[in-house]
Amino acid sequence: MRAAWARRRKEEQRVGELDAEQDEAVDGLAGALAGDGEPRLAPFKSLGFEAPGAIKSQAQEAKGKTIGKLVAAVRKRKTNKDVLGAPIVNPSALTLTWR
Repeated sequence: MRAAWARRRKEEQRVGELDAEQDEAVDGLAGALAGDGEPRLAPFKSLGFEAPGAIKSQAQEAKGKTIGKLVAAVRKRKTNKDVLGAPIVNPSALTLTWR
């Protein structure tokens, strides 16, 4: 039983770490979009999404789904820059999915 609880605590800790990585990725994407001409306070507005802070405060499962939709919208976006390839964006954190 103790081993099961230890595994659970370890998995919960990992989920927390991944959640923090997603938050950093959302901030990085917001910064990249702001650098590409979107307003800094609402860089996702033109794509139909809430501000970065609102996305980051979502529950983990909802946040993962929102980020997936956001990334899809950014990929369709017409721009001269590769925003998802910006050095401040961690693509692996943006592709996390919650089950």
